[in-house]
Parts: sequence; C-alpha cells; structure tokens
Amino acid sequence: MKKSLVSILVVALFLIASVNAGIYFSQPEFYYNVGDIIETNVDVSPVLEGFLKVDLVCNGENINVFNGLPNEEGKANIKFPLTYSYIQENSGQCYFYGEYSGSNVKSREFEISNSLNVILNIDNLVSKPGEEIVVSGTAKRLNGIGINGDVEINIPLISLKNEVIETNESANETNENANETKETDSETVSEVQATDNPGEFYGKVANGSFSVAIKLEENTPAGDYRIDIEAYEQDLMGRITSEGLATANLQISQILKSIEIALNTQTIDPGKVLEIKPMLLDQAGNPIIDEASII
Repeated sequence: MKKSLVSILVVALFLIASVNAGIYFSQPEFYYNVGDIIETNVDVSPVLEGFLKVDLVCNGENINVFNGLPNEEGKANIKFPLTYSYIQENSGQCYFYGEYSGSNVKSREFEISNSLNVILNIDNLVSKPGEEIVVSGTAKRLNGIGINGDVEINIPLISLKNEVIETNESANETNENANETKETDSETVSEVQATDNPGEFYGKVANGSFSVAIKLEENTPAGDYRIDIEAYEQDLMGRITSEGLATANLQISQILKSIEIALNTQTIDPGKVLEIKPMLLDQAGNPIIDEASII
C-alpha cells in the first residue's frame, strides 16, 4: 500500500514538472508594408513562471520584439512600427515565434513588403506638342490602403531627343563662327545635361491618388514614347520605404510648322525648266512626308 502511494506521488510530481503552457497568437493580416504598424496579441495558458519571448522571423533572420512577463491573465500585447530602424530592413515572408515555459509556437505567416500597387487611369495618351496632358492614377499598399507620398514621371525619349536637338543647334551655331573651337561644343552639351530635364515631372500622392499635369514643349519631336511612373513613400530620414512602378504609352502628333522652297535658279529664260523643291517641316524641324500643291 505504501509502495503504491509513493508511486502515485512520484507520477503526480512528474506530471506537474512536465506541464507546458500553450501559446496562442492573434491572427496577423496577410500583407504589411514597410512603414505600417503591426500588432498582435499573445495568450499563454496556464500562467507559469518565466518570461515570454517573441521574435519576428523573416527569411531566417530573427528580431526580438518582446521579452517580458505576461499579465495576470496570461496576455501580452505586442505593437511596433515596421521601420528600417526597428526591423533592420528585414522583409519578405515572416511570422512570429514565441517561447514560454518550455513551449514554442509560431504564428501564421504574413508578408512584409516594400512594393506598392500603382494603377493608371489611362494607359494610352495622344497629344500635340505644347499641349497639356494629365497622368493620373492610384498608389496603394498591398493591404489596399492609399499612401501619402510622391510620384515621379519620366519620359526617357523626350529627354534624349531634346538633348540631341539642343546639341545639334549648338553645333550649327559653332559651325557658323569659324573662330570658335571644339571646346565650345563640349561646354554647350554639358550645360544642356545640367539644366532641368524636360522629360522628368514630379507630383504628390494624397490618400492614394495622384494627378500630374504635364505640358510638353513646343518643339517636342513626334513619335511614340514610353512613360515611366514611380510612386514612393519616404521615412523621416529621406529613405524610400515603399515604391511601385507603372508604364503608359504617349503618342506625339506631327504638326506642320514651316514650309521651305528651294529653286535651282533665281532667274530663268522662257522655255527652260524650273526645278522647285518644297520642304514641309514639323515642330522639331524634321521633314513631313506628305503631298504638297504648288501654284
């Protein structure tokens, strides 16, 4: 009888010593962006001695976000910003990993991203040189919340073609003056590159929406262009925390701006042939291939 009682006491003490607490995480959202506030509630049961430790784990990298005692009810609230200074640029597929009194549990996985969804209201634009066009759309985080940030619009070919036009004009002026040297050409090109880029435009994103009015220069060459739109958020240090890209097509029409006529001679005798060559030029000084009537 005594041996049975001793055995029961030993088994009871063993069971008490081996009791582990359960750890329960509230379900996080599926998506977070850098700059968001993340919050989770943790329950432990039963409440035992020891600290509750919770790590944020992203792609194998651990960051401790809580190391303390749960309250009397076994609850702990964890809330922190997803800033680079806090999470050290960790992102991707993540989860919370908790340890308490010999137990360890991980939460549902979620994604921390620096990507934005940028959607344009129109993908194709047609304009004449000198006209104003409007590029508008939305920029939202992966969870659907609109950002407050900036948008940069770049039309690469406009920058390139305007630089070529300016360079050619500078070269023509140099050729007209025989006393100028080649150094003048290189200085002029540098000045063109240092001026405001005619193909770059900036605007603001407010509550996820942006609308930027762009006025093209009068001498913008005709053709098809690609418009690159980048929306982004910045932290207090000026670092980009989230960004997204979108593209659109722009067609610039060819506009007749001048007509030139070349003659093979200024004086002609009756019965001789007079050769007339009309030249139609557009806004950039390029020839227009079309029909012309001469009276």
